[in-house]
Amino acid sequence: MSKFLIFLLVLTTLISLSEFQKAPKNPPKNPPKNPPKTGPKNDRCHQTKVEGKDCGGTRWWYVAKEKVCKPFQYKGCGGNQNNFDSFASCQKACKGH
Repeated sequence: MSKFLIFLLVLTTLISLSEFQKAPKNPPKNPPKNPPKTGPKNDRCHQTKVEGKDCGGTRWWYVAKEKVCKPFQYKGCGGNQNNFDSFASCQKACKGH
């Protein structure tokens, strides 16, 4: 590999790691609870709109043709198994493939 390609790989990794730090660390596991139903103003039909937040973030995928793990912005739902939490877990699972 040329020095330039190695430089680009390192630069991409550093940029991705800085973006990963901005992503939510622990997405919510349970939906928000409804308030106690003590009257008509507290039922779910009278609550205000809450859009929530993006629970995706930076994930890693293995590019088989290049034999390297690369970052991407995960939307939070769906996808396939070529989707790893970290560069290290991607490398561990796919090294040598």
